[in-house]
Amino acid sequence: MASQEYEPLVDLKNAKEIAAEIFGMYDQNNSGYIGEEGVKDMMRDAYQTINKSFEPSQGDVKSYFEVLDCVNEGQVTYKDLEKHVIRFLIGEDYDF
Repeated sequence: MASQEYEPLVDLKNAKEIAAEIFGMYDQNNSGYIGEEGVKDMMRDAYQTINKSFEPSQGDVKSYFEVLDCVNEGQVTYKDLEKHVIRFLIGEDYDF
């Protein structure tokens, strides 16, 4: 299968700013990580932006949490979220 060119949606600086804004919204107690409840809220809010009502099951939350937790430490850190935002918005992996 031929690979397609991916046009970045933003530059690296803007992607990091977006990641910081998202992280600030879901780091509910300023602990430096997003827990499962924050991930659940994130999922719910994502669907609301497209005018869909969605109540994630515990399995949904667990699956998405595992995707976001890049180093399997049982929490989603800013660096975890930043990596996913950069991958989505720029289309490349970013080494920290």
